[in-house]
Amino acid sequence: MATWERLAHAELSSGAATIDTGTFTAYENLMIQMKINAANSIGTRLRVNNDSGTNYSMRTSSNGGSDGTSINESKFSIMDTSTSGQSEFYTIFVQNEADKEKLFICEGTSNNGNGAGNAPRRRELAGKWANTSSNITQVNVVDHYAGSNFAAGSYITVWGINPAPVTADVITVDSLEAKKHLMVQGNLL
Repeated sequence: MATWERLAHAELSSGAATIDTGTFTAYENLMIQMKINAANSIGTRLRVNNDSGTNYSMRTSSNGGSDGTSINESKFSIMDTSTSGQSEFYTIFVQNEADKEKLFICEGTSNNGNGAGNAPRRRELAGKWANTSSNITQVNVVDHYAGSNFAAGSYITVWGINPAPVTADVITVDSLEAKKHLMVQGNLL
């Protein structure tokens, strides 16, 4: 049975405009979890393999609103602006086959201000990284606004899983009595 393995974890000990996992082993399926704390106004963006070329396309929706599309972008726009003291959390699933475009499904939320009087914000993203020659082996979270920072405690964790090999279901029957039983049950042709 295949299980998720932790491939990388990067956590900020002080404020910074970028969080980088460093290089990790390629897996066919990835799950990225991110917790972002805003030190000031930030715009959370995601890149893979340090690729800042216009290789990203996405369809997004905020708070259940109409879809918006962006093509030929230099990064994924994960969350609109969050302000100082707000926190964000994301789970992103990625299909990561080297010879195919990488497909992303992202669900995210931000607290949108402290207290029960402020409903959280929601962000959904379906995206692709148009690279058909390499696996994702690095994740970078960057702030969209110059001079802004993710606060200490912000992190990225990357998990990987390769599908378990499929084996044929084989029934070995040694005795005539067992064969009769299976035939009665309709299990033996």
